[in-house]
Amino acid sequence: MICDVCGCEEFQSEHVSETFRVADRVFVVENIPADVCNRCGEPRFSASVAEQVRELVSGPHQPTRVISAEVLSYRAA
Repeated sequence: MICDVCGCEEFQSEHVSETFRVADRVFVVENIPADVCNRCGEPRFSASVAEQVRELVSGPHQPTRVISAEVLSYRAA
C-alpha cells in the first residue's frame, strides 16, 4: 500500500473521525477503521468500510449525538 498524498509505504491501523457533506447536511462519522499513513496522517479506508460509511450517511440513521458548528467563509487578505 502506498499513500496517495506523500508516497509513504508505512501505515498503522487506527480509528478515525471524518466529516462528510451530503447535499446541505454535514455529518461527522466517528470510530471509522482506517489504515493511517505514518508520515502524513492520511487515512485509507477499505472498500467495504467506505461503502458502510456511504450507507450510514445517505440512509436512515439515528445520530449518536448532535453538535453545533460555526460556518466561516475564507476571504483573501
